Amino acid sequence: MQTVEIYFDDLTDKAQIKLLSTFETTVACENWDRIPVFTVVRTDDEDEEAMMRLINQDRIEEE
Repeated sequence: MQTVEIYFDDLTDKAQIKLLSTFETTVACENWDRIPVFTVVRTDDEDEEAMMRLINQDRIEEE
């Protein structure tokens, strides 16, 4: 599995303004300097197969 964390400072000025406006917040009100704004996760086929097995196992146990 691969992950990339995107922090507020990684965004363009335009994206920062849009994010702050959309959430009606300010940089001072958030902890985006320490916590990523979002994380992108990509799984490889093996990870996805393992995840599907777990999901299917949970469904079987629920029945």
